[in-house]
Amino acid sequence: MTAEKTRQFRLKQSEEKIDIAKRLLSKGDYGNALAQAYLSIFYSVRVLLLEKGADSDDFEKIVSLSEEYFQPIGWLSRDISQLLEKGRTLHEQIERNNKNEVSIAEALSFIENAEKIRKAVEKA
Repeated sequence: MTAEKTRQFRLKQSEEKIDIAKRLLSKGDYGNALAQAYLSIFYSVRVLLLEKGADSDDFEKIVSLSEEYFQPIGWLSRDISQLLEKGRTLHEQIERNNKNEVSIAEALSFIENAEKIRKAVEKA
């Protein structure tokens, strides 16, 4: 797959995860809504890393690379690596416990961040 096709594929994945997150949120499934928003952020960051020639599917490497490339310049004034870390932790807790212990505010925050990050990545 060419770099442009990979970019478009990941942007589409990111957008689909946001759509799923919104549907889950409307059904009161805040934990899974947050998990889907987290995945959207993950795919968006991978698009940025692809453009830097530093793509990876290893979570730790993605967090490290996002800190290296995007935190020093204050990209979007959001701590992308922190969002990834928190999202991953909550996602794993939800899968392990199969409980919905996420508040609507947390889920909404992740969805809003995912949308802003995806839109900015798409314009980049």
